[in-house]
Amino acid sequence: MNPPERLNPVNAPTPSSTQAEEQACVAFQSRMAERIASGDDLQTDPHLAGCPRCQTLLAELETIAQAARMLLPTEEEPDDALWQKIEQAISNERL
Repeated sequence: MNPPERLNPVNAPTPSSTQAEEQACVAFQSRMAERIASGDDLQTDPHLAGCPRCQTLLAELETIAQAARMLLPTEEEPDDALWQKIEQAISNERL
């Protein structure tokens, strides 16, 4: 009689490796906002290169950020005439 099949295949992650991967994700994700704000290129991070879950999270965040940028009005420099009016108002105040 053959032995029963193993429930945990040889190549499947063990509980300890899964826990280590989870800790690596938590560490990476806890610093994501700070690193993005500083202009750091997360694409070069070794954890991101091998973690589909964090790759997906970053892609989703980039999609959200892009959509938010589309909702916000673009900043435009005030017209030169406005600056002239401001300067004139300031000089009139001094008189």
